[in-house]
Amino acid sequence: MLTNHESIKQGLHAIKNFTIPTTAITTPKKSPTNQISAQAHTILVVEDNPINQMVAQGLLNKLGYQVTLVDNGFKALEILENQQFAIILMDIQMPGMSGMETTEKIRSRWPELTTPIIALTANAMKDDEVLYLEAGMNACLTKPIKLDVLDKTLQYWLNMPMASLAKV
Repeated sequence: MLTNHESIKQGLHAIKNFTIPTTAITTPKKSPTNQISAQAHTILVVEDNPINQMVAQGLLNKLGYQVTLVDNGFKALEILENQQFAIILMDIQMPGMSGMETTEKIRSRWPELTTPIIALTANAMKDDEVLYLEAGMNACLTKPIKLDVLDKTLQYWLNMPMASLAKV
């Protein structure tokens, strides 16, 4: 049996080294059926910087997603009391409550919640990513966010079966 740390290291290795088959994930086309599908997914962006909020919202809207923005971890916890999201994009460095602390609170308050939480950070060191995974995050995106990487990451986590998410 693997220890928690060994399991996280293996998960990080898998995230760092996974390749996404081009047949499994494609860039959304501008057809009405894909837009309806994407619009069915609302993404919560937890980001304190107004410029980063605009960038994230613009990229997500371009991909066809609905976006809810909050500017701190306290508001994220508050909105999660009444609303569900397909994915949470979580800034790491925020005043008041960091993204890691917010994620830990989400995972402990709602242990049955399988919503993927993806870190948004300028710090993409391997040691940092291990800490993000230990805090309960599922993946990490570095800033500045690239549209193609964001798209592939969201598609990967949105297509993950719920039973698999519960084990991640």
